[in-house]
This record gives sequence, C-alpha cells and structure tokens, in this order.
Amino acid sequence: IWATAIENPARTRIVESSGGAAYAAGWLLSTTATPRSLLAQAFDPERLTLQGTPKPIRDQLSGANTGGNPGFAVSSSGVLVVDRPPPTVSQLVWMDRTGRELARVTAPASLNEFALAPDERRVVAAIRSSDTGTRTLWLFDGLRLEGTHLTYDGGASRPIWALDGRRIYFTRSEERRVG
Repeated sequence: IWATAIENPARTRIVESSGGAAYAAGWLLSTTATPRSLLAQAFDPERLTLQGTPKPIRDQLSGANTGGNPGFAVSSSGVLVVDRPPPTVSQLVWMDRTGRELARVTAPASLNEFALAPDERRVVAAIRSSDTGTRTLWLFDGLRLEGTHLTYDGGASRPIWALDGRRIYFTRSEERRVG
C-alpha cells in the first residue's frame, strides 16, 4: 500500500498488503495473504506513517482477492461492512467496532462484491443467481433484508458509489448463462 500527497507526487510505502485497503477515522484497513484477514492500524495521514501494532478485525474474508475485491467496505467516519464466510454463500452484516454483529444487511446469497454508500445506510452488492449463474446488482437500504434489483441482464461487477451517493458505477461484461 502506497500513499501520496496531492501537492507532492512522491510515493511513500505504507505497508505490504495482498488486497484492498482503505483509510477511515484515523485507521488504515488492509488485508493479509492466506488466510484473507482484515487488519486495522492507526495511521497518521499528515506524516503518512502507521502507529502501533495492527489489530485483527476479521478472519477469512471469503470475498477478498487480489483481483481488486477487498471483501470489505468502510465509510469515512469508520462504519464497516464485511463479507461473512462461508465462501459459497455470503451474507453482509453491520458490525460494531468490537466485532459484534448488530444486524444483517442481506439475506444469504452468492455475493462477494459490494460497496457502502456515502450515507452509511445503503449497500450495493453484485449477487450471482443460482438459477442462471449471472451477476446482477442489488441495492440494500440497511433497514430490511429485501433488496431492490438494479440490473437484470447479468455481467454486473465491481460496484462503486459516486461521492454524492446518487449514482452507482460498475463494470459490465458479457456472461454466459449456465444451464
């Protein structure tokens, strides 16, 4: 993981990580290699330095991979959503800072790509259909397990929210239907 200041293009190496990373509320979140685990370490954004020792947050992030999916999403104030094992069926849950489960965001589904909205209340997830094998995007508002289907023709992946929380960007590719 590297950092740079906007006014100075020089890069500073922060930490070795095998996947995604995010900064929120004074903490750098990053993933380890096998088994995929989520770590948090105090980070000084002015000096671009880590402080103290890393704290384990979650083991076995089944959705985390080196292809760009971190297996977690975090807001700027520190609200964290993590993927929950097992790897074939996942469920997104709201957790407090101690790791205690507060509420379920989604029903169990075949998902591993998701993004937390800037308002910290909504999550968009790419869910694979058990019938067709295609991925479509679903929006969950955090208040109920039923989601809103956003895309229907498959191939949707890597969702990300616009900063204003009004739009969702994603990658679309052709997928072959199973069956």
